[in-house]
Amino acid sequence: MLPGYRSLLLGACALLIVSGCGSSSTGSSSGSINVPGGGGTGGTGGGPTGNPIGGGSGPTGSTDSVVGTPSVAGTVSVIVGVKRTISITFTSSDGRAISGFGISGSLGTLPAGWSGPTTFACASVSTGSGCVLNLTFAPVAVGSGTLILDYVFVDNATVPNTSGSLTIAYVATPQNNIVAAASPTGQINAVVGGGSQSVIVNFTTDDGGPATALTLTTNLTALPAGWSSTATSFTCSSLSSGNGCQLPLTYAPTAAGNGTLTLSYAYQNDAGVAKTGSLNIAYRAMPPHLYVAQLTQLTPPAGALYDCLLNTDGTLSTCAQTGTGISAPTGIVFNGSSSAYVTDYGSSAVYLCNVGIDGSLSSCASEGGNFQNPLQLAINGSTLYATNANPTGGVTTCSIGVNGTLSLCTQSSGLGTAGIAANASFAYVSVDPTTVDVCAIGASGGLANCASAGGIFSGAYGITLSGGYAYIANQGNGTVSVCSINPVGTFAACAASNIGGAPTDVVIKGSQAYVNDGTGNIDLCSVDAVGAMTNCVPSNGGTSFSFGVQQIAIH
Repeated sequence: MLPGYRSLLLGACALLIVSGCGSSSTGSSSGSINVPGGGGTGGTGGGPTGNPIGGGSGPTGSTDSVVGTPSVAGTVSVIVGVKRTISITFTSSDGRAISGFGISGSLGTLPAGWSGPTTFACASVSTGSGCVLNLTFAPVAVGSGTLILDYVFVDNATVPNTSGSLTIAYVATPQNNIVAAASPTGQINAVVGGGSQSVIVNFTTDDGGPATALTLTTNLTALPAGWSSTATSFTCSSLSSGNGCQLPLTYAPTAAGNGTLTLSYAYQNDAGVAKTGSLNIAYRAMPPHLYVAQLTQLTPPAGALYDCLLNTDGTLSTCAQTGTGISAPTGIVFNGSSSAYVTDYGSSAVYLCNVGIDGSLSSCASEGGNFQNPLQLAINGSTLYATNANPTGGVTTCSIGVNGTLSLCTQSSGLGTAGIAANASFAYVSVDPTTVDVCAIGASGGLANCASAGGIFSGAYGITLSGGYAYIANQGNGTVSVCSINPVGTFAACAASNIGGAPTDVVIKGSQAYVNDGTGNIDLCSVDAVGAMTNCVPSNGGTSFSFGVQQIAIH
């Protein structure tokens, strides 16, 4: 090709660059060139072979193209408020030099958030990094789209190409936030003097992406009454998802009340922006209550369930009936702070009830089955145990669901069972007037290998476990047997504490004990270092109970 015609071609291509022609949707892939003496198009001439003016095969070289490679593979993702530079390197597809390269006008209309030079051209494109376009993506709003760069060049066969195009998908993502969640969820409930409630606060980001410099700004040494933490301050240098950033808390109220614990914190999100957040944890501390389940008549079965407030000195006050809809309550046990199970002797049913902040029971509904005139109840983990009076007796074992519902209730054989108590390894059942059995608790909660625990009793009825001792109410001789427990679950020795009357049940709270003496009184007794009960006096809270009290419980 004559030098003049070569210059003419480059000039035409330069005109394309300036004018913005050659878009991928409308531009042609190549132009036509008339070579003197050739009589053809596309550089084909009729001159002698090897003659650059005419004849032979025309321009030498192959048809190649320009390839654009962004510094980010795939979709370009940038957080709103963050700036990111994207470098695009243009090279020759076959490594041979390509001339006349330029972006054909699309730099003037970049999508929102994108910026760069208004024009871009390279005299020569081959290999390496000699032709690099730098663009910046700094989104100010969430969104997505496609950036298209159209370009022109003269290929190795000296054919102008106006169809070059590079497409880059992009997305602008929102800035993330640190969120805090407490476990257990919902309102934290505890009973005054009833031990502590552990609460774990887990900090994560709402998108699983990173955040940094978390600092709890709430003073952990000045939390509301009843709340405490093993940490005096709390920080996490970085976090995302999972449980790598957790704050331990404990709720152990000493007085009744309710409120909201607010935990405030500061951090930097994934865009490096300083932000703050907070978590509100509702809580309530219920005063301890003593519940009395009693029968008033057997034919037809009838009775009442009482809820009594425990005063700070241990005495009872303001006893009131509760648990409407249960006609003949004989047993009661609590599952956590907000639900209770109550047996109904007359309907051979067990009811699940809600426990209100005032201690009242409501919304009682029958659960499970295979109960035969049930008497007393016990819970170990996710298993409920109910003794049955007749006709076949035995113990009914039920699985407790996550919402408190009972299922898979099975009844064992046995006659005359009354009281029951359970710990993590053993269950104790009064199976006849003189015998208390100890049963191993299996992995699924079932009872196995039941045998006499030792000791001789007189009308054995209600049982409770506390401080390494088993307490058995003896209806027949007006005593409560206090039995120390061996590691294998049997009784090492039993001693009688004189109560009077015909005791049917006993519960322990610290250094105090409550005994239904079978004469209509709930006796308040002192408990000494070896478990013996002394100084028992009636404490009825102004209420006269029936002689038919079956089970008492503290919550």
